Amino acid sequence: MPIAEYFTASDDKTAEHAIDKGPEALGFPTLPAKGIDPSIAAGELESLLTGVPIRDVNGMDRHCRRIREDDEPPFVVTVTDSLRDALAGATHDVLRQVASQWAAMDQLAGDVSAADALDFLTRFAALARGAIDRGDLLYCWWAL
Repeated sequence: MPIAEYFTASDDKTAEHAIDKGPEALGFPTLPAKGIDPSIAAGELESLLTGVPIRDVNGMDRHCRRIREDDEPPFVVTVTDSLRDALAGATHDVLRQVASQWAAMDQLAGDVSAADALDFLTRFAALARGAIDRGDLLYCWWAL
């Protein structure tokens, strides 16, 4: 199962420093997310939160794009601003509704309960709000 840590940084160049040691070691605001990969799970989450079809999310410029193309795992990949903004603006009721749907998706089904998904989404939303407050972007450090 992949290991993922979502984090915030001011820009791609700053986020690149997290590739070798991970974002937590460098003091970036971080959310551990074992099994919540930035491509499929985060893409589905964005689709649920925004109503944008998953095929369109997958085609977005900052959806799971590697910061440095020539690196070996682990990677740092971008997270779209639209996911950051949707998480930051989501009410608890919206997060609760989305958590149930998200926990039932094929990739998470059986591994993540709706309650666990809600807990994660609440913390993810807090990370996104902090990013907006600081003018930061969201990223994911991803070890396969």
